[in-house]
Amino acid sequence: MFMRPDSRCRHLLFTALLGLCLLGCGGGGPADETSELIDATHWPRTTEIDGATVDVHAPQVISWNDFSDLDARVAVVVTPTQGAPFAASILVNTDTIADLDERAVELVSMSIIEISIPGVEDEVAAAWRQRFEELLPTAPMAVSLEFLLTSLEAMGPEDGPAGLAQDVGSLPEIPPIYYSSTPAILVMLDGDPVMAPIDNSGLRYAVNTNWDLLNDGESWFLRVDDAWLASNDFETGWYPATTLPADFSKLPADGGWAEAAANIPGRSLAPGEMPSIFVSTRPAELIITGGK
Repeated sequence: MFMRPDSRCRHLLFTALLGLCLLGCGGGGPADETSELIDATHWPRTTEIDGATVDVHAPQVISWNDFSDLDARVAVVVTPTQGAPFAASILVNTDTIADLDERAVELVSMSIIEISIPGVEDEVAAAWRQRFEELLPTAPMAVSLEFLLTSLEAMGPEDGPAGLAQDVGSLPEIPPIYYSSTPAILVMLDGDPVMAPIDNSGLRYAVNTNWDLLNDGESWFLRVDDAWLASNDFETGWYPATTLPADFSKLPADGGWAEAAANIPGRSLAPGEMPSIFVSTRPAELIITGGK
């Protein structure tokens, strides 16, 4: 059964959600001299709600339109006292009032725009959505201007009001966040695959990833430790490879291909051993709530 949130719990979770405010403020409003400023390091942050452990990952500030309307998204992993852990993605919005002389920003009229809790029973998801809504503080909160600018990442360390004149419309998109309750891997590429030939073979490999990602002209192949996976589409549809093209035997046994060559034909994955494969062509984050 959910309990009525106290003011400290409200502020602890919501300040962690934004990564912008002050820890342990009792009842809202600008922080006093004894408040502890949350910095931009040491994520994820952990708190407890109704006995459940809540890990709050580093928030992603999406936009600060006209320096008066701020959106941020945060990934949260909840480990309940009973049942499996699950992840939530929370999109929050707040109006802001900047005081350049005091180098402070006041957050007012906070609201949750969207809460996504995939892979959880509807009743549980609805209860946690309500819980997160209840934890919103109703009073304004103060935050350092420098902390906001740092969180935006696209802004430099300017100390004067000129820093606010920069265009935040060119900020990069928020990195995607993938969730899995089973063993999973995240394959990241710097854009679409940039392919280069492998000498003395009909194989090509992606040069813009740290993974062994190969193509023989028909299919894609991905090495995961000592096993190989195959797919017709590098972004999805991966399955254990039963056979490898003959040209795999031409991989150099030394240099950068030594480990790949040493694992040909590779180990056959047992039923249930196949990990979930997430592929992203831009920076992303993978949160695993179960498995390794």
